[in-house]
Amino acid sequence: MDALVAKGLYRFFHSGDTEVVALKGVDLTVAGGEMVALVGPSGSGKSTLLSCLAGLDTPDGGAVEIMGQKLPRRSELERARMRARSIGMLMQSGNLLDHLTVQQNIDLQRYLAGRHASDGGPNVLEAIGLGHRRDALPAQLSGGEASRAALAVALAIEPQILICDEPTAEVDAETEQAILSVLEGRRNDGGAVLVATHSEALSKVADRIVTIRDGRLK
Repeated sequence: MDALVAKGLYRFFHSGDTEVVALKGVDLTVAGGEMVALVGPSGSGKSTLLSCLAGLDTPDGGAVEIMGQKLPRRSELERARMRARSIGMLMQSGNLLDHLTVQQNIDLQRYLAGRHASDGGPNVLEAIGLGHRRDALPAQLSGGEASRAALAVALAIEPQILICDEPTAEVDAETEQAILSVLEGRRNDGGAVLVATHSEALSKVADRIVTIRDGRLK
């Protein structure tokens, strides 16, 4: 089953009298149990596409389907509920609440999805080398630790769809391999994984690579 489907996505931005077309008729599918690497230069539309697919932004044209349900044109509350149930997101910023510890951020994500911290869930903090930082606040983390903590939050509900924007940025080679193992594990457990990346190592473990340039998939 195609867990994530984009059909003819367009997204426009305006700066004064200038119109920028960030997405130009993008079609994309990601099946359960598949990892897709999204590659392209800076400014090509990668982050805009991920935001539209996750329901954080609304495309100006086209449709997004999450597990067979259309995402755009719903209220923000409805989109938030769909995200909480089905989508794990790692974006380039805004992944962690500053006043909560790493563990509390994870527990909150599970609560929003209708689960309890005591339910168990994936113990990814140890898998990515952050078990000793579970009680740290985001401001106490390095850039690489913050990226890994955000990935743990994205995986907290064992999401059917995992969307990541540069998950291996600012990490060393050893940590990159740990992150790759976690992403492969979600794929092997049947999750649909879409990752925007510049990492050659991540692209090699993906089932498929799609390239975006000037708002179009190649």
